[in-house]
Amino acid sequence: MSAARHRSKAADDEDAAQLKFGPEFSGEIQKGCIVISEVKLLLEQAGKKSDNAVFKKTLDYVSTFARFHEPETVASVRAVFEGSGLADFEMVQIANLCPASAEEAKALIPSLGERDDDTLQQYLNQIASLRKYQ
Repeated sequence: MSAARHRSKAADDEDAAQLKFGPEFSGEIQKGCIVISEVKLLLEQAGKKSDNAVFKKTLDYVSTFARFHEPETVASVRAVFEGSGLADFEMVQIANLCPASAEEAKALIPSLGERDDDTLQQYLNQIASLRKYQ
């Protein structure tokens, strides 16, 4: 099978709107999605021992896009979604993007399309509150 044909088949099998990811992101790996803020905290802990320029650039990058900065706040964000029925991918996207409304969340994360707006808005309000008071 040619490489182009293999990529085409893989692309057909992938659709984030339906929570269908390629083989690289299936099973336990998909369940291990983490929020950019968690990446930042992990790199900060590891960075105490690193002088690597690439490491420092990566830390700067995730620091720019991290929405939550305190370990307690990041843990609280995860707690908001416990028992929500959301896929890890959806939870991580909501925490990374921090949409203001259910409509915006559904536009940014198409797999949320079937979710109840009121329930989704409650999660978004809790996340906004955590972000505001960190």
